[in-house]
Formats: sequence, structure tokens, C-alpha cells
Amino acid sequence: NDIAVAIAHVLRCSEAKVLYIDFDAHHGDGVQRAFYDEPRVMTVSLHETGRYLFPGTGDVLELGNGLGRGYSVNLPLAPFTEDDSYIEVMNVLLPPLVMSFAPDVIISQHGCDTHAWDPLTHLELTTRSIQAQVRCAHQLAHTYCHGRWVALGGGGYDQFRVVPRVWSMLWADMSGQALPEQLPEQWVERWHPAWEAVKEQEVLEQELAGKTSFFADFPTTFEDQADHFSPQPRRWSISLENRRTAAMLRQILVPSPIRKVFSMAQRQSPLTDLYDLLHPGGAHAEQSEVFETHKESILLRNFCPPSLVERLSADSGLHAFARLPEREHQLLVDIARSPDCALTLAHTSAGAIVGEVTLTFGDDWWEGLEDIYEVTIEVSSNWRKLGIARKLLAFALELETLDDMILFAMGLSWHWDLEGMGITPRHYRKMITQLFASQGFSEYETTEPNISLEPANVLLVRIGKRVDQYVANRFLRRISSSPRLTGL
Repeated sequence: NDIAVAIAHVLRCSEAKVLYIDFDAHHGDGVQRAFYDEPRVMTVSLHETGRYLFPGTGDVLELGNGLGRGYSVNLPLAPFTEDDSYIEVMNVLLPPLVMSFAPDVIISQHGCDTHAWDPLTHLELTTRSIQAQVRCAHQLAHTYCHGRWVALGGGGYDQFRVVPRVWSMLWADMSGQALPEQLPEQWVERWHPAWEAVKEQEVLEQELAGKTSFFADFPTTFEDQADHFSPQPRRWSISLENRRTAAMLRQILVPSPIRKVFSMAQRQSPLTDLYDLLHPGGAHAEQSEVFETHKESILLRNFCPPSLVERLSADSGLHAFARLPEREHQLLVDIARSPDCALTLAHTSAGAIVGEVTLTFGDDWWEGLEDIYEVTIEVSSNWRKLGIARKLLAFALELETLDDMILFAMGLSWHWDLEGMGITPRHYRKMITQLFASQGFSEYETTEPNISLEPANVLLVRIGKRVDQYVANRFLRRISSSPRLTGL
């Protein structure tokens, strides 16, 4: 496996972290297996579900093992997925994953057997999706990896009509060249007869795969023409299935603050502004308080505006969500700009952010419930065991209007800094349970899929004293009736 060898070489010769993205229609099982317990490698595979296609693997619950838990990501797509659905789920999943993992280099595999004309698979993509793959990988590499990107070919079994065009697009994008609209005449004249010789067999193979190609001729342009592809009659249900799978993966693998920044377009908070909701009558909200530690005095500030956050910087030990302090800082700026988020910070007199609490509207998983907000907290590894977490959480949640809301916190063990804290998952669970209990949170048994994945995971909830009983009952029914993950 050339890709696994290349990744192993990077790991052996440097301390770099590698993100591997597999766009092939078949699950990237070989690379996943090679690095299944390696936390320095994140493998992401977007593929047709293994229910109907070799190798039959690539379930969402294949999350990694040991220290590599949470670094194996699989997005199994429904058969006959088309461009719009594919591009949607790719764009809502990849950017937040990359920001959270913070790789040093991206290696991508661009198998083009996802194309609608490929005889071996059941996806219905055109060159529009395949170009979107390339541009997405390219942009992520420049945004997060200083342009360090290795792209390779992969599967593709329509060797005349698809493979040459797609890999030309890949090279053109990487090298910054513009492709002409038309394919070179000499190339068409050479290879069109070769395709005609196997045309009947290719069309038969597609029909056997359940794909009735609307266009059975040789293309003369680099990009596919929309009228060459018949619409999929199950488009809506296929898109819904893919969207739910992507939402599930985001909930499991992407920390809540990053999910808020990279929100799914279909979900909008009914609130116009969380600030106004928590401060009825236009009362002045921003508060500050000094907290004394034996290191130095810390300033606590709530409802921090983006102008303030931009002037501050992240302490070197603040990296739980975005992995790198500078990216953590940008994440906090983006959170401060969101009207559906409330950001409370602890910072030094020199402007170093050493702790943060976010209060954010419950996202996709809690759709349909009212007044549900998620609480997350992080304290810099350089400022722990000073009482900052307890004081900061109390300061962030002291507003009386929070008694009108249901607040919850999800403790997911694959996000915990067990190595940095030097404790076991059981002890970490006990620590955060006690921390939130100090603010009236209680542990709730739940069948919520993410909590159910690991025994150490925990759901902590505080139901405000003024929450309507009907609203509370709906919430309690939801957490006790969420279907367990049994695989896709």
C-alpha cells in the first residue's frame, strides 16, 4: 500500500500529524487498518456504504482503537448519491474535522470510481463533485497545513471517459492551471474509437450495477454536462440519509464549539440573539470579576464581544478543541461573533486567555426541543489545579435568566486530555461530574448514541427552576428514547 508506506515515512522522519482523506468509492480499509491505533494519523473515508459494495467495511462506528480512538472517520454514503448531497456532507464534515485535528500535512486519494459512469459502484457523481473534492482538499491544505498536500490517484474503471479527465482536473488544480472547455481534438480522435470497441460491454456492466446511463457517448468536454445524467427518483430520501450520517459523525467526533462555527446550513437557531434573551429589557450584561490565584490575578469576563477577543491571545496550553493555540484563538473569535453563543473568558493582565466557557444553542441532535443549551469548558493545561474551572463555570452560569433554560454538558472520553492530566477515563469522568454538580447539574442515564459508545461518557443536565414541565418532559423523553447506534 503506497499510501500507508508514505504516511509511515512521514511519522518516522518527523513529528508531523497526517490527515488522510480517501475519496474513493470503496472504503479505505487498508490505510485505516494500518493506523487504527495511531493518534498522529486521522483517516477520513467518504465512500459508498459497505452494505452493497466491497470490502463491506467503513461503518461510522469504526472510530479507531486505544490512543487512536476518534481518529478513524468513516462517512458511508447511500447508493445513488448525487452531486448536491455529496458536496453538502463533505463540506459540513471535513472543515471542522481538519480544524479540530490540526494536521501538518494532508494526503488525499482521488479515486474516480464515484462517477456515475463507473461500472463497479453505485454512486451517481459527476465531475462537479470530483472537482469539489479537489478544491476542498487544496483549500484545507493551504488553510491548515501551509500548503503541504500530497494527492494520489485511486480506483476508476471507466478508463476512457472518466479517468483521464478527472486526473487532468486534479493536476490542473494542484498546479494552478486553467483547463480549456473542450478536450483536445487529437486525444478524442485517438481514444473515441477505443471506447467504441468496448462501449457495449461498459453499458451492460452499468445496467447490471443498476445504473442506467442517460448519456452513452464519448464526452468532448472536460466537465460533464448536466443533461447527460438522469435525475435520481429517490433523491430526497438519499440526501436525508446522508445528512443524518454526517450529523451523527459531527456529534461524535467534532467538539461542540467547533460545530457551532461550522454549522450545518439546514439548522438555524430560532433565537435572534442569545445576549438579548439572557438580558430582557436591554439590561447591561457584560460583567467582570477578579479571581486571585497563587500564580497571579485572573480577570473573568462574560459575554465577550469579538473586539475584545481579537485583542487577546490564547495561552500555549489552551488547545483542547482546535489543537493549536492560534487556531483556538480564532475559534473563540468566531464564537464571539455568533449571536447564538455566549462566551465567558478568563485571562491574565497580559491578555493571555487561560480558560473559556461557551453557552451555545443545542444543535442538530436536539432539533425540535425548546430552550436547550450546551455548556462546554476548557482551562489551559498551564493553569490547572488553581480552582479556575469551578470559579469560571460559576461565573458564566450565574445569570438568573438561565433558570428558564435546560443546560447540558456532554462528556465524551475521546475529547479528554487524559495524557496531559495523567488520569484514567474513570477519574476524569468523576472530576467533570463533580465540577458540574457544583452548579446544579446531575448525571442522567440516556440512550443518546454518543454517550452510549463508551462507558466513561456522561450526560450532565441542569433543568432550570422555571422551565415549563411540558418542555422538561419532552427533553427527558428525548434522552431516554434516542436510538442506539447499531451501524449503518
